[in-house]
Amino acid sequence: MKKLKFNENGQFKIVQFTDLHVGAYPFVEEDLQTLKLMEKTILEEKPDLVVVTGDLIWSEGVKDPLKSYEVVLDVLNKTGIPFAIVHGNHDTEENITRSDLLKMEETIEQALSKDGEDIKGRNNYSIPIYTSSEETVGSVLYMLDSGAHDLYEIGTYEWILPEQVSWFLREAKTYHEDSSNKIPSLSFFHIPLPEYKNINLSNETVGVKNEEICSPELNSGFYTALFEQGDVMATFVGHDHDNDFCGNYHGISLGYGRVSGFNCYGELTRGARIITLSEQKYSFQTYLKLSNGEETNHYTHHESTRKEVIS
Repeated sequence: MKKLKFNENGQFKIVQFTDLHVGAYPFVEEDLQTLKLMEKTILEEKPDLVVVTGDLIWSEGVKDPLKSYEVVLDVLNKTGIPFAIVHGNHDTEENITRSDLLKMEETIEQALSKDGEDIKGRNNYSIPIYTSSEETVGSVLYMLDSGAHDLYEIGTYEWILPEQVSWFLREAKTYHEDSSNKIPSLSFFHIPLPEYKNINLSNETVGVKNEEICSPELNSGFYTALFEQGDVMATFVGHDHDNDFCGNYHGISLGYGRVSGFNCYGELTRGARIITLSEQKYSFQTYLKLSNGEETNHYTHHESTRKEVIS
């Protein structure tokens, strides 16, 4: 995995794309627009890292979805910018498996998902971001596969598994020796947590909620693990194309990206989320960069105001 670090100004920039929904190859015009949006955004923003939070392709009804996935990865790879992927529910609906996706990613130079831990067919990995001096880890990105469709038919979508929650807690401990040494971190996955439904859409929340939040019906406790572990400042997801809000929930920001694919449902202007981390600060800034060039929905996560337990 390529060593990522904060720049000399103490900044680290991430571009988040989500829900590309690229269809069968050769691509229709809408898919070509999606790829152009990605290339244009990366060229203009010059990020340190690109993150794609699931549903890169349509696989249902597509004869050769691996070819479509190959082209999308090639577009990302040619930018020369490292990129990280988590899979979504539409990526493996038909004629392709998550193992197929990962095998393809493993052949791509700039892909960072190669060294993940497979948990019941889901790839999970962390990405350390080093300080500008490269002496210590200044931030960590936790990348989790939130699954696809609920096989128990309790609801529509799966949840982050208890085994993945345990993985996160173990993984977080590898980055610091004691619980007092918190490292400002983020987590990316596709399907929103049930806690997204608890966000108060007030003046402190930036963005819109234009559709129902399609989270799992069962709560596997990942938010509670994030809260008690204390490092993660925010989670960023996709999945719901007409939602793009970001708001604080008990000290952790719960945010959406902006739908990036033109070949799928949704009324919002296509775009990407830009996230800028500041070295050794428990805060970040983020906004949406739209396909028309507009920058909107600026949001800042400040130092956590949550109550701490004094022992």
